[in-house]
Amino acid sequence: MVGVQRKTLDEASDQQQILIHAEIAPWDPGKYGELANQLGPPTRTVMRFAPDDIVSVQGHVASDWLGPPTHLFAAIKDTNPPDPSRFSGVLRTYFSIKQIPGYLGAWPQPGALDRLPLGLGRGRPIGPGMTKLVGGLYRYNDGQFSVVSFHPDVLQESLPHLAAMDSETTAQARLRIGDLGGSQLRDWVNEQLYQRASESSLSGARYYDLLSRNLPIKAEDAPEVARMILDAKLQCTLGGEYQISPEDSSTWVSSVWGGERPPEDVPNNYQAPFLRWFHGVNARVTQLDQRLVVDLTLNLQ
Repeated sequence: MVGVQRKTLDEASDQQQILIHAEIAPWDPGKYGELANQLGPPTRTVMRFAPDDIVSVQGHVASDWLGPPTHLFAAIKDTNPPDPSRFSGVLRTYFSIKQIPGYLGAWPQPGALDRLPLGLGRGRPIGPGMTKLVGGLYRYNDGQFSVVSFHPDVLQESLPHLAAMDSETTAQARLRIGDLGGSQLRDWVNEQLYQRASESSLSGARYYDLLSRNLPIKAEDAPEVARMILDAKLQCTLGGEYQISPEDSSTWVSSVWGGERPPEDVPNNYQAPFLRWFHGVNARVTQLDQRLVVDLTLNLQ
């Protein structure tokens, strides 16, 4: 079951919200992996983050390693994250994560770090409630909150804002992405979306090439043959129109490429369609005995 509601927040600026309520039933957590089985019971407790956290996520989890149900949370500041390809292998992933100005925490303190052998989770005291762990991690521990980060300044700036609060709604997992307009993260998202759109645009042109070279048809007839096969017109995901290359009558290109292939770097005038209307999202997930409930609030303009 899915319900959708649209609300106008400001007619002058055309600010709107789309509220999406979805329920999946019947629902059996055992069929959806280990993560679904480790969610704790629905809770009204919600973490308050620092106001400059551009992305935050939290979950109420229960596992043998953490002990009783615990709120895990994480957030990042505005940043230009490493390329996703950097997150491969232990060392590359470690150095990539180390570049991201963010933090990971738990409330109430589960004590999982304190149970590590040889005192690895306690570290060397460097200030009130603050320790430095092996590997360059900094940890704050006040007996309730346990928060770690590779950036001590991020910890110091964020800690005064962290709090466990009551919410009007229950959930096990919550996600917030702020307005990306003018942020470094927006440029990073735009680049990732461009690379995927570029690959899809190139694949469409190569599909026309494949048809015209392997079927007894003229090159200019490839779009019509593709439409008959796919029962739809093939669209260039970069917003151009497919056409025969002026350099090679047997090769297809897109009108926005400016050459035989899409540009490798993001053109200055490119803006992913998603970013033209997306101005933030709040989401929460509630897993019940036999159904899963997802609520989304999309801010758009």
